[in-house]
Amino acid sequence: MALTNERTKYFHQSWGPIRTVRNQVIKAGVKLFHGGLSMAVGGVGNKLLSGASLAALATTIAGADANGGLVVRARQPSVRVQLLGGVSKSLGVNVVFGATIDVVIQQATDGGGVTTNTALEAANAVRAHALANSLVAIKHTGTGAGLTATAAAGAVAHIAFLGAAAQTYDASAALADKTLDLPDGIFEQGTYLCLGASGDEPSMPGALVGLADCTCKKTLDPLDFVAPMVGFEGSAFYVDISQAR
Repeated sequence: MALTNERTKYFHQSWGPIRTVRNQVIKAGVKLFHGGLSMAVGGVGNKLLSGASLAALATTIAGADANGGLVVRARQPSVRVQLLGGVSKSLGVNVVFGATIDVVIQQATDGGGVTTNTALEAANAVRAHALANSLVAIKHTGTGAGLTATAAAGAVAHIAFLGAAAQTYDASAALADKTLDLPDGIFEQGTYLCLGASGDEPSMPGALVGLADCTCKKTLDPLDFVAPMVGFEGSAFYVDISQAR
């Protein structure tokens, strides 16, 4: 379900303060409704997407076949991902800091230098590396059973969580991304009341839930923005979106 109109924006302030984030640029053709959750792709505001819609805006790194690729979104600017080859190597992950922050995936290879790890194994290795996981969200393409492929360090799309729009920001008729006048472009974060996705409602306070522009859900996609659910009220759920990542 996608938000199609303004909605009442409610924060439970006894469970934490409300803080604000400013983002002045809105994507052409998009209308961010008051109370709806939003994100920024490379600094350009958009509705908060999940699943395949979010993956379409992330960076895809091709694998040996359609089931061996990786899809990545950076949690902060200036992050790159690199896949190394070599001979008789073990699968591993490292983070290198410099002018950019590079998440380096050393592929597993045999004595002939042929990659032996699957995309699923590579994605799991990144998620198991605490620092790398704090920098990128990652998933495999297709079944994940295909082999990854060597790739030079390349920039990864930075997709940041903004929060609930403080008012409606309308760029639906714009032919180019719209820059809002001050003081517009305010998004709020705190313990936010959101609707449960039909048939996929969260069930356990304290658990992470997936977020979209007007709903939260129990089933998580690796690229989804997630935040802890702290309580519920009927079919609505209090989620601490200040911790969304």
